[in-house]
Amino acid sequence: MRLLVLQQKVAPIFFNVPAARDQLAKEGEVYTLRRRRKTVGETMAREGDLFRFKELGRVSIEEVKEISSCDEGELGEYLGKSGFRSVESWCAARAAGASVLYRVVRKK
Repeated sequence: MRLLVLQQKVAPIFFNVPAARDQLAKEGEVYTLRRRRKTVGETMAREGDLFRFKELGRVSIEEVKEISSCDEGELGEYLGKSGFRSVESWCAARAAGASVLYRVVRKK
C-alpha cells in the first residue's frame, strides 16, 4: 500500500518595516507581529509585495503566541530581537490588528 503525503506549502513572509528587516539581516532572528495566522515552517523572506519583491533568504517561521494587548507585559521579553527600541515603537509600527507573534529565523 502506498501513502500519498501532501506537503503543505508555506507562503512567503514579507518584511517591509525596516527595523524588523534589519534585525533579521543583522542577527538572523526576529520577532514579528502579524494580523493573520501563518502556516509555520520553512519559506522565503521577502521585501516588497506579491508582484515586485526582493528575496531576503530562506527562513523558518514558528508561532509564539497570540497577544491580547500590545504592551510591555505581553512583548517585553521579545523586544531585544524585534528590531525596535521600545515596545511602544514596535506597537506603533505594527499593522492594524496584528496580534499574533512569530519568531522568524534565517536558515543557513
